Amino acid sequence: MTEADYNKITSFAIYPPLGAEICGVYVGKGNTKFEFKDSQRRVRPHSVRYRIYGFDEKGEVVREIKLADRIKGTLDISITWTVELANKKSSHAEFVGIEHFRADILRNKNWEGDRKELEAIDKKSLSSDGFEDLEDGKRLEESFKANIYGDKAKLDLGKMIMEKEGSSLIIGGKGKSGKVE
Repeated sequence: MTEADYNKITSFAIYPPLGAEICGVYVGKGNTKFEFKDSQRRVRPHSVRYRIYGFDEKGEVVREIKLADRIKGTLDISITWTVELANKKSSHAEFVGIEHFRADILRNKNWEGDRKELEAIDKKSLSSDGFEDLEDGKRLEESFKANIYGDKAKLDLGKMIMEKEGSSLIIGGKGKSGKVE
């Protein structure tokens, strides 16, 4: 990016928009057909790649912001991605089929503790400053894991990968929540 391009930018935005559940490409080795389930009929994890774009005063995209756009002495770009992944299924209504929940029946209804203990939530950050210590071709990764059922179990919530150009790839976990009853 030239300094002139950078000077046109008045705002930044992340795409796709944040706050949505992960539903994107199904990931997995050899999944060239983008199949929804693996050979054991398990739902494949989903992934989403997030990127940062610069916009001009009219709201038009100037360009994607990449770490390679750094201009020595003029433009110093640093990107930090902070992500919170959660699996809250164990504290919500019973699932009885696609788009159908039984609001009158709670999962783990006999749980005597705080219902927040049934939610698995983890927050992590990755910064582009971490690339300085990596070999070429490497990427930054963080795994998300959280305790659930009052620390009786640990759930894999997924992982975040920061690519060398600055984008963030979020891969959902295995989707397990289980019951204690």
